[in-house]
Amino acid sequence: MYRKQHILLRIKAIAIISLSLYSPVVAQDCDSNVPHFDVDLSGDPGGLFLSPSVQRLGNCCGTSHPDRCISFSITLHDDAVGIIFDICEGAVPPGALFYQIDCGPPVAVGNVLCLDGPGPHQLTFCKPGNNQNVYCITSVPAPAVGPPQVASDGCTADIYVVGLEPSTIQWTSVVPDAPGTYNNLLSCTQCENPTVTAPAVFPPFVDFMVCGQTIGGCAVTPHCDTVRVYFEQSLEVNIAPEDPVICFGSLGTDVTAVGNGGFPPYTFTWSTGDTGETVWIEEPGTYNVTVTDTSDCPPASYTFVVGSYELPITVDAGEDLVVCEDTESTQLSAITSGTDNGLWSGGSGSFIPSDSDPNASYAPHPDEVMAGQVTLTYTLYPDGGCPGNSDSLTIYFATFNAEVQAQVAHVSCFGLNDGSISLDIDGNWPPYTVEWVNQDITGTELLNLAPGTYQAHISNALGCTESIEYIITSPELLEFVVGEVQDVTCFGASNGTASVVTSGGTEPYTFVWTGLTATGNEVQNLPGGVYDVTVTDANGCEAEISIEIEEPDLLWVELTGDTLVCPDTETQLVATTGGGTGGIHFHWSHGLPNASSVTTSIQEPTVFSLFVSDENGCISGVTTFAVDVVLMDSDLLMTQVSNPVCSGGNISISADYPGPHPPYTYSWSHGLPSTAGPHAVQPGETTTYSVEVSDYCGNAVSADLVALVWPLPSAALLEKSDVTCHGMNNGTANTMVTGGSPGYFYQWSDGINHGAQATNLAPGQYSVLITDIHQCPDSLEFFIDEPEPLMLSATSDTLVCPGDSFNLSANATGGIEPYTFSWSHNFGNAPSHSVQLSESAVITVSVTDSSGCETPVVELPVTVINFVPELLQITPNQAICSGESTTLTAHYNGNHPPYHYSWSTLPAGFGPHVVSPTTTTTYHLEVTDICNNVLDASTQVVVHPLPAAMLPPLIEEGCAPLQVVYHDPHNNPESHSYLWTIDEALNVGGQPFNYTFQSPGVYSISVQVTSVHGCQSEGETSGLVIVRPSPVASFSANPWEAGIDEPEIQFFDQSQGNITSWTWDFGDGNTSEEQHPLHHYPDTGYFGVKLVVENAFGCIDSLLRSVRIKPVYEIIIPNAFTPGTGGNGYYNPADISNDIFYPFADYVEQFRMSIFNRWGELIFESKDIRFGWNGTYRGEPCPQDVYVYKIEFTFSDGENITRVGDITLFR
Repeated sequence: MYRKQHILLRIKAIAIISLSLYSPVVAQDCDSNVPHFDVDLSGDPGGLFLSPSVQRLGNCCGTSHPDRCISFSITLHDDAVGIIFDICEGAVPPGALFYQIDCGPPVAVGNVLCLDGPGPHQLTFCKPGNNQNVYCITSVPAPAVGPPQVASDGCTADIYVVGLEPSTIQWTSVVPDAPGTYNNLLSCTQCENPTVTAPAVFPPFVDFMVCGQTIGGCAVTPHCDTVRVYFEQSLEVNIAPEDPVICFGSLGTDVTAVGNGGFPPYTFTWSTGDTGETVWIEEPGTYNVTVTDTSDCPPASYTFVVGSYELPITVDAGEDLVVCEDTESTQLSAITSGTDNGLWSGGSGSFIPSDSDPNASYAPHPDEVMAGQVTLTYTLYPDGGCPGNSDSLTIYFATFNAEVQAQVAHVSCFGLNDGSISLDIDGNWPPYTVEWVNQDITGTELLNLAPGTYQAHISNALGCTESIEYIITSPELLEFVVGEVQDVTCFGASNGTASVVTSGGTEPYTFVWTGLTATGNEVQNLPGGVYDVTVTDANGCEAEISIEIEEPDLLWVELTGDTLVCPDTETQLVATTGGGTGGIHFHWSHGLPNASSVTTSIQEPTVFSLFVSDENGCISGVTTFAVDVVLMDSDLLMTQVSNPVCSGGNISISADYPGPHPPYTYSWSHGLPSTAGPHAVQPGETTTYSVEVSDYCGNAVSADLVALVWPLPSAALLEKSDVTCHGMNNGTANTMVTGGSPGYFYQWSDGINHGAQATNLAPGQYSVLITDIHQCPDSLEFFIDEPEPLMLSATSDTLVCPGDSFNLSANATGGIEPYTFSWSHNFGNAPSHSVQLSESAVITVSVTDSSGCETPVVELPVTVINFVPELLQITPNQAICSGESTTLTAHYNGNHPPYHYSWSTLPAGFGPHVVSPTTTTTYHLEVTDICNNVLDASTQVVVHPLPAAMLPPLIEEGCAPLQVVYHDPHNNPESHSYLWTIDEALNVGGQPFNYTFQSPGVYSISVQVTSVHGCQSEGETSGLVIVRPSPVASFSANPWEAGIDEPEIQFFDQSQGNITSWTWDFGDGNTSEEQHPLHHYPDTGYFGVKLVVENAFGCIDSLLRSVRIKPVYEIIIPNAFTPGTGGNGYYNPADISNDIFYPFADYVEQFRMSIFNRWGELIFESKDIRFGWNGTYRGEPCPQDVYVYKIEFTFSDGENITRVGDITLFR
């Protein structure tokens, strides 16, 4: 026998255990109390099921007492070929132990039972005793080997086989070389899962074949199968480019990891935390990348440094320079950033101390001095392939010639230093430097000068100097004094005058008076105040003086006295004054005398006014003073009486006099208190109250107040009637009201507005509140009664067969007898009946008493048992694939079980019934109930054939990225669907299989074919795709740009991935197969350089980048020539006669030369570099003189250069 542990260890290192809870469904041919379990092992061909600890009960498969049974419904994986049933825990029953499938032949417990298909298979185990056991069911897999594996030096691979007897297993190598050649690589040859260790020298792969007897004989035996192990070199990782640098202005640089060896595809992990083949690095520093492959081998790592340029690669060679032609050397000063790796070029002279020093001095060649100029270039060459930069300057050699004109401004005012000297220097070689003798200033302007003599030395750009002298003069001191002044007479008047007397300075004079428009030395009509006057002479010199015009203080008056008096009472007014000049005169209104204090009496409110005058006739403003008289106004007395009330209610009365001169005294009638109120009064009828108000001067006003009172109404109940039936609302009541004020309102306690007569009253206590038109109230109370409720009860049988007799009975209480019964279905008016029904019905009954009160209808539902075809649920017609099973079930969803199910070709019962027809089959069913009613039904199972699926062992082999297109030759794609699986993980649909593998590696491809009916191909078929790693082409050049004078470029291969060959195309028709070639370019221009690399697998990659060979722009311009007597401007460069003026330059695309005489007139122009100046103007020879040329060049690469200088014509 084979125990579960034995099977599981042969299948996998870890067992997959499926547990199922107890199912209440009773297995076919078992009693209802037999424990049953649904076992699902469809997820693993070698799976294991462990039941809970359970006791056996009941009987199955025709057994009887004392046997006790347990049942299982088992579903297997498609690759399972059998099972092993065993008792795993608990006391094992004595004697022989057997189990059965579908009540078939018994099989000894612990032995293999071969099965066909996934099932479900019905397993039963019966044995006397009430043992508490745990049962295990082990799935036996079909023989199979594991997928292809990979190994390398230092790393192992595990291979395995399942479904074979361990004692019969034999492994041996079969390909390459003779069988058994590589058996020494196996850790064991007679085990289920040997380990493969790679040798020092290994073939690309080894096929190991395993043979043995199948477990239990459930598959073809003996069985042999083959598994392939691939071998690769050790895992390595490098980067591209080899020395990464972050160029200035770039946010970072891409660094690509290049894996080699191991078992692709690769997984890269960077010290930045990134993953993927390429990482973007934004900061310089030391970094690390680690690569892992699909094996369990240790990862490989690589540490590298990323450099950077923190500053832009810029160069400023400086401004163009002009020096005297006898200058021995000129100081250069190139300013650089980003890198200091640079060189000076151009010119035939010498750089001191060297051409790599940005601050070198340049000693020109005599030919350059003769040509009048030389252009020098400083070029930067940064590392790491970052773009360089360059800048040029021109040194001009010339003579000194300048004309100086001066603008002299003398000192404007005595004691100032505002003299100035401004020089205008015109010559051939600016800029000019002016150094003033004994002055701490240089330049063409000398400002803020005192009177005196000034000297200066003028130097041009070439260092030539000239001396000059100028005299600055100054005028006399400007002075002036105050003349005649007259003050103003009254405050605020404008009749003052002032004048000044002036001497010195430079006439004419201009006068400015502060705040005035006058410009002379005398002003009139002035108000009092201080006036500043400024005198300005012709040179803008100024002097200031202040003059004060005085004025008297403001004349004013104020009044005081009593502001409130009683009628006919005397009052005194007093005036106070200030300001003005001399004695004061008082001017009163109302005829009052000229005095500072007056006395008078008034009968009504009065306003007095007063103004004063002084001895100069100045008048003050008018001031007023109001005196009020205490009086009372009856219109101001306000009274208030609250709303009318019903007899016995309270009324509030009050008075208020809001006069301007309190306090006030209140006097009331009816003995009320002497206050304004409010006062609460309770008159029995309407009453008038009087009030008088007086002040402290004896004035008084009065008023009358009327309090209104309403009489009360009287209510009575005339008659009432009670409710007739319990629960009804038909009671009544009638009321009557006298007295009060008609317009009565009735408020009933039930919330309904019944008015004086109420109807439809429910039983209970009632009250009525009655109010008249003035809301004066009265009330009533009474009770409405009702009889006891009328009740009805009835009984009947609820479930009968068709045609059977049954009894009806009814009983009434409450109400008022006698009672009358009313039955449905014409059963009469008696309380009891015996009846029959042929179909289900609801029988109703009600009762009525002598008052006509009636109970609600009582319903008695009676069910007559019959079949309803729609309630029968039978498995609908269905389709299966060949070799599959399906389940048939039927269930009548009625309410009156039990039901009996009889099938045409199946055992009795509702199922489930597992059927596996080989052809389309119809199954008939007959159902009967407890009343012997019969219901018929049928269902059909259609059987479809399975599609085929086969793949070759090796589908395709090539370089990454590898596109694989494979067409299935066995099935019609129009009627089948495909699911391709790559390495048991990635699914791809469609036909043909079309997929591009980006990463190198060994990929296992399997396919599942599904027909239009959903039938899937049997078994598993798979093939391999081998993707070889491709190289990564990369290179650098030094330099990327070169001049035609040094056109050699060194190329450095930086490719990754076990490169075996290099093919270079330099873009000029030349090629090379060296790894690091040095190439010489014969001409200028841009050249596309292409590198093609190939690795050991024949995989290639290419990279195209451009280099540039630049022209060298050497321009030579002579500074003198001797024209001949004839000929035109075309010249022969080899001719040394020097009778035509022209420049020497190569690579010129466009050209323009202009010749000017000393007055700036254009006398010659050429746009052809082959055509020079022959020394003529309008056909006539030009005189011997110095002329100015301007030459503009546009070279073949688009660069523009302009040269300006002197050319001397000799005759």
